Amino acid sequence: MSSNAKRRRERKQIITLAVAFFAVIALVAVFFIVKNAVGGDGEGTDTNMFDVYDQLGAPGTYTLIDEDFKLMTSLEYKYNGEDIKLHIEDGRWRLDGDDKFPVDQEKLVMMAQAISDYGGFRQVTYNEGSREQYGIDEPLYEITATYFDSENSETKHTVHAIVGKQNSVTGYYYFYLPEKYGGYIYMVNDALFEYFSYGAADLFDNADTPAPERDDVIALDIVTGAGEYHYDSETDKTDDGDTDAYDPVGAALEALPRASTLEYGNVAAYGVDESAMAEYGLDEPAATVHMKYYEYTTVQTADGGSSARMPKETEYTVSFSERFTEDGADYVYVYAKDSGIVYKVLAIYLDGIVEVVNNESAQ
Repeated sequence: MSSNAKRRRERKQIITLAVAFFAVIALVAVFFIVKNAVGGDGEGTDTNMFDVYDQLGAPGTYTLIDEDFKLMTSLEYKYNGEDIKLHIEDGRWRLDGDDKFPVDQEKLVMMAQAISDYGGFRQVTYNEGSREQYGIDEPLYEITATYFDSENSETKHTVHAIVGKQNSVTGYYYFYLPEKYGGYIYMVNDALFEYFSYGAADLFDNADTPAPERDDVIALDIVTGAGEYHYDSETDKTDDGDTDAYDPVGAALEALPRASTLEYGNVAAYGVDESAMAEYGLDEPAATVHMKYYEYTTVQTADGGSSARMPKETEYTVSFSERFTEDGADYVYVYAKDSGIVYKVLAIYLDGIVEVVNNESAQ
């Protein structure tokens, strides 16, 4: 073999080794970049590159909280600077310090379920020096739930959950359970947030405000000081086939306050007993509307192959006080029977109801 050929072969081998060396360096660099990017904001990560992809690929890799929500006795959290504290009493959720506050029980059940069965993704090493790094010192959410140890037990235990800041690369949030995971925090998604994005006003259970279709009204009775109007779908035909004819039932439906009106911002009082109606002029109301109507529930077959809308006959009674003036505007008090809630609304709603009776009296 010539000396030139030998030198060419040696150069080729050197080049091959150099390429391989730099390739290894590049892979190591990629490993640490991915590790730091997915793991957090610097120190304290505890995983490997392949585990990261496995753990972020499926929700709930780690079971963080595994409790029976039915054993929960109290719940405390902070939202928009407001401390929300609730407890169970006589089988219902109550707001601490205000047992008359009508708590939306459905929302509380969803909240209890959400925090009682909760999973996370990647495990991250934690120490006290990491509190600011992961946002644990100023958490986005801090939730404390207390449970009975078991059914019929008198002893309780507490789960204290802290949601830190968001990882800017992965979009996940840091989650910490001080009493259980003293050495680790976890990465979680934002699924929990929607269940705890409620202030006290959002937990207020407003009075029912039905809005049935005109054809679903079975009967309607309006009583005012000026007269009365009565409708029964079995015997009364209000339009006689004339679509342009005045329809008192439709007009009454239009006049009734909507859900957007009978809401927390217009509440005058809650936890009101029927015996206290005189305080709001509702013991002798200016108008009372009683309605029977159909509401529907959708029922599916056991195999889920088909569904049907099943009607249920429902009743609704709402009373209006006499009008009164405040700050240059006319208002009335409104009370939906059995709700325990008195609302203050503009008097135009009473006017609309009275107009139905007056129009019918003029016929």
